[in-house]
Amino acid sequence: SNILGESYTQLVEEQRGEMRLSIWAADAVVDSIVNIRINGANTGIGNVLANKGGIVTTMDYRRTRISFLSAHLAAHEGKSNFKSRCEDMRIILKESNTFGLHETLDVA
Repeated sequence: SNILGESYTQLVEEQRGEMRLSIWAADAVVDSIVNIRINGANTGIGNVLANKGGIVTTMDYRRTRISFLSAHLAAHEGKSNFKSRCEDMRIILKESNTFGLHETLDVA
């Protein structure tokens, strides 16, 4: 199916386990998008399994850097689960180094 119409181009289609990130752009701006980088991190069991984690895509659009993050984090309410999700986000941001700008957190 062609939901967006014919004047769009898919720039990114990334899958990590059951997580997916798909990015589309209007054909009129595609030539202005450069330096597309994709990375991610698993935060499932032992930080190995891809049942939890995130995917990061960073690109430059007319000299402006834009980052997209898609994450699947642990569920449930409560302080311990909140802390776990925050730690998982820290891991995703640290390991999804897209431009090597900073050693601690680098979603450009």
